[in-house]
Amino acid sequence: DQMFGGMGDDTYIVDNGADQARELYQNGGTDTVISSVSFTLGTYVENLTLTGSLNAAAVGNALDNIINGNGFNNVMAGGLGADVLNGGSGVDTYLFRTAAESNAASHDTIVFEHGVDLIDISQIDANTNSAADDAFTFVGSSAFSGTAGELRADFDENGWKIEGDTNGDGLADLVIAVIGTPSVTASDFVF
Repeated sequence: DQMFGGMGDDTYIVDNGADQARELYQNGGTDTVISSVSFTLGTYVENLTLTGSLNAAAVGNALDNIINGNGFNNVMAGGLGADVLNGGSGVDTYLFRTAAESNAASHDTIVFEHGVDLIDISQIDANTNSAADDAFTFVGSSAFSGTAGELRADFDENGWKIEGDTNGDGLADLVIAVIGTPSVTASDFVF
């Protein structure tokens, strides 16, 4: 099915992976897809909620999305924009494909359970100064040393923040806010 929304807040019910939900207007309200199958948000659609009893993937777009999983094992990918990702119960994987998807200017917030969920950063080149596709090195809560490829997790009054330095300038190029967990360790990542 192809579904098109207009002005106003639209809700699309999706039950087939081939379904498409599209908004015709950039500022046409806050729109939501409720899907019982894996789904990728179309242009100008803001929110996605997974339902049903299947493991499913939920993928955002360039907007600031709110994406909620179901009670099963979900793969959550916000894409560009400052997204809020909540996998719900189950063993969920939060997928980040580039540092641009969650950076200092526009970072994602994930609801995460330490020891259960995973943060997959394996597709990000951790060292942009090298021709190779490098993996991050987890340095705990230590400050960046000026070496490209370092990944740190630090706790402050706002909760956990994961930061990755991909060019060695000592500044965070990847930033992910993490809530709902007492700790973040190297075992929480897919490098």
